[in-house]
Order: sequence, then C-alpha cells, then structure tokens
Amino acid sequence: MRETDARPLVSVIIPVFNRTESLAGAISSVQAQTMSDWELIVVDDCSTHPLDAMIESLHDPRIRLLRHEANRGVSAARNTGLDAAKGRLVAFLDSDDGWLPNKLLEQNRLIAGHSSPKNVICVTQTIVMRNKNDCVIFPISGPRPDQTIAEFLYAEDGGFAQVSSFCLALETARRVRFNEALNQYEDHLFLIEAMAAGVQYALVPEALSIWRDDERSDRLGAKDSLSAGRDFLAITGPLVSPRAYSAFEARCLGPALWRENAGAALRTFYSAHRRGGLSPAQAMRLMARCCLPDSTLRRVRERVNKWHKKTGGFPTR
Repeated sequence: MRETDARPLVSVIIPVFNRTESLAGAISSVQAQTMSDWELIVVDDCSTHPLDAMIESLHDPRIRLLRHEANRGVSAARNTGLDAAKGRLVAFLDSDDGWLPNKLLEQNRLIAGHSSPKNVICVTQTIVMRNKNDCVIFPISGPRPDQTIAEFLYAEDGGFAQVSSFCLALETARRVRFNEALNQYEDHLFLIEAMAAGVQYALVPEALSIWRDDERSDRLGAKDSLSAGRDFLAITGPLVSPRAYSAFEARCLGPALWRENAGAALRTFYSAHRRGGLSPAQAMRLMARCCLPDSTLRRVRERVNKWHKKTGGFPTR
C-alpha cells in the first residue's frame, strides 16, 4: 500500500444534507491529513442549496461531488459513495465531525500490518464533544476475546463505536453496505454485520476522530428515537445475544420509553438486569437520565467525568 500508486489508497466518504458550514470543517480535516494519498467523495443528499460552488472553490482535484436528486437518507448516501469509490480502503466521515491529522496514516499502518488486511475494520479512539466543558474519549479499549461486539457496545461501560472512526477495505465495505432502512444506529448495524461475517475488529489506541455529540436539531442522533431503535432491533435481533438486546433496549431506548410509559421502562430495566445487560450502577445512571432535567444531568455528567479523568475510571455517556 504505497502513496505512489495511481489508485488512491483511501476513499473518504462524507454524506451531507444542508450542512455547508460544518462540511467545510470536515473537509479541512481531511485535507490536513499527513497521509495525502486519498480521494474525497462528498455525497449531497439533495440539499436545499447545491454544494457545487463550495466544492469548486476548494480547487482540490482529489475531491468529487455526487448529488442525489431526491433525499434518500444517510445510509443511501454512504452507499452511493461506496459505489463510486476507487480506493483500496474506505473511511467514513460525517459532515459535522472531524479528524486529527494522523488518523488515516495510523489506520493504514495498522491495516497494512494485519495478518488479513481485507478482513479487518479499523477504528480509532474518539473524542466525544458535547460542549466545550464536556469532552471524553471512547472507547477505553476494544472488546474482549470472549465478548461479542454488541455486548461490548451496549452491555459494558466504555464500549463505543461511531462511523467517523471506521476504516476498512473497500471491497469488504461493499459486501456489508449500510442498511438503507435505517438512518439511526446504521453504523452499529454495519459493524455488527461486518463482524458477523467474520471481519475482525482492530483499535488504534489514540484519539484521532472527533464526534460532536451535541443537541443541534439537524443531528439524526441528537435524541434516541423509539421507532428508530425498534427498527434497529427488528433487523439486528438475530445477530445479537439476549444480553446485548436487552442492554440496548434499556440503555439506548430507556429514556425515550420512560417519557412514553414509565412503567414499561421500569419493566425493560428489570428485564435487562435479569439478563445481565444492566448492572446496578448502570441502572442508577439510567434512572438519572430518565428523571433529571437535561441541564442538571449535563452538570452532573461534567463533574463525574472530571473525577473519572483524575482517577482513571470509565467516563459516563
């Protein structure tokens, strides 16, 4: 895998819908990569204002713009990028996220040194930015050998995955693809399906990706959606253990379910605890998310995370 090959080493895919300002920052973080052998495919999912002028103003021949004539969703936009990509590897970046300069370099090194480079999905640790006073790094480590990826994501403290850190062989990504029925949790499904097909997980233990996990109204994942979560579980159910399934229900959908039916939420929490998907400490934090006002919860989380940074414990999501 050499930067001198005619074929780009990495295809970067950014799906975008009406985010011109944040898109500029995401593109800048790609252009700042220390490994320069990449192409960038921006897939405009039928934004209100076309992005042609903005992309042309960058004067970078490595950047291509594709446009959907109708809004099809983020999964379809990533798949359009996959179909057009020319690289040996593919990396995904959301239009409101960013990378540190060595991100692609370190992932390429890990993949190139792997015993099966076409059979590995490489992720980096991610800086999760909720606001200027609340930043944490996830995941702490990768899944244990005796642990499924879904149990790592949902049943354990410190488990985490977000698409802006993913990098893998293009041909492998094309086999897996993103499920176009989902526009939330679609990156988790991609990872779960890839690993169910035998792809191995590899972690760069350095925070090289930035995920802006704030409450902007244009963020698809700003709030956990009951309908989106149930759609995810309907598709993912056969691929995950009862422990992971119940942990997702409780930890990802619990607060939304609480607002709809507190009794049903409590039954869900109890079921998750019985199946080993929710520890007493996790249940207490979950109840706090359900009962405390958002402003109070943010202050508590900031203080807890500052304490964890000093003591080396797990930060809280």
